[in-house]
This record gives sequence, structure tokens and C-alpha cells, in this order.
Amino acid sequence: MQVAESESAAQSTETQAAVQTTQTAAETAAQTAAQTKAQTTAQTKASETSSAVSSKKLTKVLDEIAAIEDGKAGSSLTYIMCASDLLDWAMNTNMSAADAKKAVKAYGKNISDKLSGVIDTADQLKGSDAKGMLADAGKDTGTGYPWNDAAFKLVDSLK
Repeated sequence: MQVAESESAAQSTETQAAVQTTQTAAETAAQTAAQTKAQTTAQTKASETSSAVSSKKLTKVLDEIAAIEDGKAGSSLTYIMCASDLLDWAMNTNMSAADAKKAVKAYGKNISDKLSGVIDTADQLKGSDAKGMLADAGKDTGTGYPWNDAAFKLVDSLK
């Protein structure tokens, strides 16, 4: 009888240990899931914030482009300044080309001709005379200069 009771007590202890192990594993999994969800939420919020900031910066550049007065003295220099600002934005954005195009379409002002001229000017800033062009326009080399191929490609995609 004592052997049976002893075996029963041992099984009960083993069962309790198994339950505790299962509970601990479940708690650990829940904690890990909560941490992962918190990290994902934080990353999503950071991405949304970054995207909103990038969109505002693009809108600011589009406002500059809309303000270009074609045919007025110095307008070609204004194109250079706008092209530089657009390339600086492109260097520092996380927006995709598709999202950037949507933002330009949603801008609300008809700037297609001026934007096309700014993009053409940006293409000229690929050349070895970029610093000279910027100096002529009274513009420093900008935050992103020298601009990389991805920036030029993003700007070019706005056509």
C-alpha cells in the first residue's frame, strides 16, 4: 500500500512539474508575443511618422516649384534651386516612387510643366558642372549632395 501511495505521490509531483513547465512556457510565449507586437507597433508608428514628415517635405518642395515664375529674370536659377531641393528630399525620403507620384498627383495645383522643367534641371545636376550650377544659383550643395543614383531615379520617376 505504501508503494502505491509513494508511486501516486511521485506521479502527482511529476504532473505538477509538467503543469508548471507548461504554464511557464505559455507565459514566456505570451511575453514574447507582446514584445514583438510592441516592437512592430513602434516600427509602424515610426514609419508612418517618417512618411508623414517626408510627405510634408515633398509638399514644401512642390510649393517652391509652383511659385516659379517662368520667363521672369532668374527663373532658370530658381529651377536649379528647386531641383537641388527635390534631390535633397529624394536622398532623405523613405517614400516609394509610387507613393511619391501619388503625392504629386494629390498636390492639387497644376505644376506638371514646371515639375518637368525641374526634373530636366535635376538631370543636368548629374554632370560635373553641378557645383558650378549651384553656385550660380546662390545655393550651397544641399544636404544630400552629391546625390546618388537612387535620388535621381526617384526624381525622374515623378515625370
